[in-house]
Amino acid sequence: MPAMTSRSSNEHVAVAPRIVSPGPKVDSRMVSTSFWLLLFLLAFSPLAFGTSEHWSIMTVELVVCGSLFLCLMGLRLSGKVFYRVPGLVPLFSLLLVMVLQAVPIPAELLKILSPMSWEAYRPVYELIGSNEWLSVSVNQKATIQELLRIGSYVLFYILTIQLLRTGERLKKVLSFVVILAGIIALIAILQQFSSGGKLYWFRPSPGGNPGGPWVNINQYSAYIEMICPLAIGLFLFYRSSVAREHSFRQRFVAFFTSPGSNLYFFYGIIFLLLCSSVFISLCRGGIITILLSCVLFALLASIRLRKFGKASFWIAFCLVLLFITSLGWQPIVDEFSYALSPSGGIRDGRVQLWSDTLGMIRDYLLLGSGFGTYVDVYPSYKTIASNLIFDHAHNDYLELLSDGGVISFLLVAWFLLALLLHAWRKIRVRQDRFAVLLGVGAFTGICAALMHIVVDFNLHNGAVGLYFAFLCGLLVAIVNTRYNYQQRASLLESGSRWLHRGIIVFAIAFFINTAALQVGVLLAGAMYGEVKHYYLSSHLDPDIQDEIAGALDRAAAYDPFDGRYLYYRGNLALFREGRERAYDYYLQAAGRQPMEGVFLQRVGMMMPVERQAQASELMSEGYRRALNKDKMVLGWAEWLLVSGQRDEAKELLRGRLITDPSQAAQMLPILQVHRFSRQEILEVLPARVESWIGYGDLLEKMGEIEEAEFFRSQALEFVGEEEQMRPGWFVQLIIFYRRHDQHDKALTVIRQAIDLIPDYAPFHGWLGDYYLQEKILYRAREEYQQAVILDPENVSYRRKLKRVELDIEFGN
Repeated sequence: MPAMTSRSSNEHVAVAPRIVSPGPKVDSRMVSTSFWLLLFLLAFSPLAFGTSEHWSIMTVELVVCGSLFLCLMGLRLSGKVFYRVPGLVPLFSLLLVMVLQAVPIPAELLKILSPMSWEAYRPVYELIGSNEWLSVSVNQKATIQELLRIGSYVLFYILTIQLLRTGERLKKVLSFVVILAGIIALIAILQQFSSGGKLYWFRPSPGGNPGGPWVNINQYSAYIEMICPLAIGLFLFYRSSVAREHSFRQRFVAFFTSPGSNLYFFYGIIFLLLCSSVFISLCRGGIITILLSCVLFALLASIRLRKFGKASFWIAFCLVLLFITSLGWQPIVDEFSYALSPSGGIRDGRVQLWSDTLGMIRDYLLLGSGFGTYVDVYPSYKTIASNLIFDHAHNDYLELLSDGGVISFLLVAWFLLALLLHAWRKIRVRQDRFAVLLGVGAFTGICAALMHIVVDFNLHNGAVGLYFAFLCGLLVAIVNTRYNYQQRASLLESGSRWLHRGIIVFAIAFFINTAALQVGVLLAGAMYGEVKHYYLSSHLDPDIQDEIAGALDRAAAYDPFDGRYLYYRGNLALFREGRERAYDYYLQAAGRQPMEGVFLQRVGMMMPVERQAQASELMSEGYRRALNKDKMVLGWAEWLLVSGQRDEAKELLRGRLITDPSQAAQMLPILQVHRFSRQEILEVLPARVESWIGYGDLLEKMGEIEEAEFFRSQALEFVGEEEQMRPGWFVQLIIFYRRHDQHDKALTVIRQAIDLIPDYAPFHGWLGDYYLQEKILYRAREEYQQAVILDPENVSYRRKLKRVELDIEFGN
């Protein structure tokens, strides 16, 4: 008797469902083309380096618009219904808020709606002296780019729901995205061990540790986290259910010969690949999220289905852990250990970054500073002593509040809550096993993305953001599609004709504006690229100057929201048309991007002496708003010295050295040119060891040995004020004294170093060398013994110790 399988009547069998059409199939070629464009986008966005470059972002935006237009027109021409889209009101409201951020409004109204945005524009606005309107966003171009990006996600969400209206098409797309993710995961694993930090083995990665096609392993992990629950759902759906009353042999044979068993193993292998690749990537946030999402999937599935294949699920997950064990857990343990300081605190700078971001949220509470402007605003709030540029908050919730304000945050929360509640209500009442398992999978994938962005900015990546929108639409399609139906293929209600027409018009307008703006950005960049290699000077050939001026003028016309081209035009005008014309260009550039510190400082430098008060404010604001303050401080200090504000210059330099002591080397030329006395230098250098050492090192290179010795030796006076003792502070002075044959002073420093840092082996070795030279053998032996204890792998210490012991034994 052949093995039998047992299923309840309300469960969906493993064989692909037969779709019963209510009538003749009417499938427009336009809709079919739209579907293929959907598949293209799902493949292109991750493979095109995660859609993080302008060309790929523009491609996605335009193809989304074109695909949606074809889909909606095809539905209209073929007489098919347009399904109502959950959460459409908050989504379009969010886009409206972004439009309001980017559209200029009267200055008086801006002061009421966003006082801090007005403060951002105020220094430039007062100089322009006109009734120009200003935008809430402090960087119009950045907000417009975000409007286009997020707008394309909204359209893709609508497109997914309208296209995936049948079980057959839905299954094709699910298989496509899961298999594609498996291929990318395999590439990521192989790349991790063999590419040398290159993308696809040929393209250098700026970070040196890419994840698949992504430069950022966090964003790769976010992509995998969203797809992995879908792989779990397909894996469990194709699991064969064998009757327990049969013999083990019958059940074994039935398990491997039942329909769908090949797909069961196939999707199980993909699940293993996806999970393993996240562990191998060493992404801490990804590892935690993949574990939590697996637990969440099991929890939700067990709530809805009494038998969902729990044993298969956990066996597969244990195989993942077994595979990682075979590779070794130590790299993962080390990665997590690195995040904690020896005292048990969090070493990661995200906590301080989030604390700074809270200040931004308080100041831009209602409407935010403008989507995409975090990188512009954060430098004014930055308390992290680092030259790193933070273009994101590493927490998408906080960044949404800072860039979009409370209004945008509530709209996004409204959409997510409406979407997830709608989906869960459907999952609770559906009897179809496919709808339940894959619905839970899509639900879990969305939750995984929302978990990970607590510590990262994954949704700002083009591919991850597109897949998040796709997953939202996929969730709606899965839980509403009726896989065996007589009349209606979906549980979704029909949308109105006016909404259908309105979205068609919106897609057309969106396509036209996207094409105009993004092509303009590309053309402007190309024109600037043709002339950027020229070094501007008064000796440059006039014909070349004309060529550069024409290219920059055209670039500014094609990309009118970018202030860089006007700034570069001002640099050229300094040599070509005079300071007044350069001032006009700099002022226009600052008007477009008021948070760009370089633009503000250039405006201040061009102002006449009688307007020194205004110029000082611009210089100060430019420094406060600068992305890299180290590059700004020298220009500002030079301006202060030239304009006779010597005390202010000294205070500025001292403040910067307190923040970053290593800057002493860069400041030396200014101190030399403006003839700073030793007393003035003592007033500038803060009580930080690094500052004094760095200044002394430069003086030595200039041949001023006596001055170099003074500053190097005085540096050790501040050792007690530092939080952490560093052996290098003493080493540099010891080597300096040895290099200049001042051995007695070197010995004094060695002894001082041993008193303060007794666990540093080289100090004991050097002191042992001194005692050996002076024939004080027993003291030399003590120091070498201590050096060997501290550094037992050092062969030199052991040899010296043996030599001394022999000398003592034979009385040498």
